[in-house]
Amino acid sequence: TKDAISGTTSFDMKANLKGSTYEEQMKSLKGSANFRIINGGFGPIGKIENLILAENIRNSQFFQTALGGIINNIATIDSAHFSELKGTIKFNKGKAILSPITSQGNVMCLHIFGDYDLLKNEADMKVRGRMGSFLSEMLGPIAMLNPVNLVKATPGINIVMAKAFSLFTVAITPEEMKAIPNFAKASTSDLAATKFQIVLKGDAAKPLSMIKSFKWLATQADIDKAQNFTDNMPEEYLLADPTTPEAQAAAAAKAKEDAKLINRIKRKFKK
Repeated sequence: TKDAISGTTSFDMKANLKGSTYEEQMKSLKGSANFRIINGGFGPIGKIENLILAENIRNSQFFQTALGGIINNIATIDSAHFSELKGTIKFNKGKAILSPITSQGNVMCLHIFGDYDLLKNEADMKVRGRMGSFLSEMLGPIAMLNPVNLVKATPGINIVMAKAFSLFTVAITPEEMKAIPNFAKASTSDLAATKFQIVLKGDAAKPLSMIKSFKWLATQADIDKAQNFTDNMPEEYLLADPTTPEAQAAAAAKAKEDAKLINRIKRKFKK
């Protein structure tokens, strides 16, 4: 796939195939390959501003008005860069099975598994990732639906939106959470990092159309805490009337502070 990935590659492969046509060769291909790519980057499919344009996010009324601003804020962050990408690919009956593939970056790390149909050029994969807290905070209302963030919400949260958090969350075990790589730089703290999952399915020649869903990852314990919070949300957490002068002044002040924070982050991470 053109411009899908860049970097310096090393690999070893043991495989056999037979046949005079591509279809015959791919159907008979058996074996495996181990590879490592250093100091590289993903193409469009690996950029956070594209990952959040998943179908479930684009089609949700909660995010439609905010998506443009969110993308503008995060587009200058080089989330596609990685220090190392490595993994094992097994070949069997026309499919490449990722067992798995992992990447380490300074702002985002990935754990990719699933399979790729070599004959149909179609992917059926899941990408579980870890992003730095500063990056997830730039996702605005999307970040608010993370169960871990939800219980720390400040007064003014939209209670209707809060109660929908389970639609944008996937429960996994602590062991599965640990399988997601840590950041490449030891200076990047994982204490406040957030975890997410992308579902990729469809024609690999149209990579952005493959992004079917973006959801937050959480343990069942964190999901239960968030559910209890939304079920018993105190009255002061209800969304205030945004048309009042007080609400408008508060929103303007918050927007000003957010803009300052975003500009500082952009200056630090802009490539």
